[in-house]
Amino acid sequence: MVEGIGKAVDIISAVSTAPVPDRFNVTSSIQRVVSASFLDGVGSDWRPLEDIQIAIKGKEAFLSWPSIAGGHFKIEIVDGLSPEETWTEWIETEENYLFDPITASLNGRFYRLFYKTD
Repeated sequence: MVEGIGKAVDIISAVSTAPVPDRFNVTSSIQRVVSASFLDGVGSDWRPLEDIQIAIKGKEAFLSWPSIAGGHFKIEIVDGLSPEETWTEWIETEENYLFDPITASLNGRFYRLFYKTD
């Protein structure tokens, strides 16, 4: 939880429907379950994207999202959620997936995705 933002993700087990244990500290897949209707500094043409999925594939994070006809996607990243962190535009693409290499020096990374159509 981050003050003012609320819950960022639900961790869902694909193998079991049992409740997540209190000491659960490893996952290979997460799914974003919240969306924002407006974010400062992104631009009025860009809309937040829903149904983003992230999975670990080898030494890369695999991000995927629904395809949108005529859609252009923008991904922003931040490596922490403290107040002094700022979102950085990372990449624009027309694909509905992306691989992000995982490095030992990276303690965590957060993504936010936006789309616009022609």
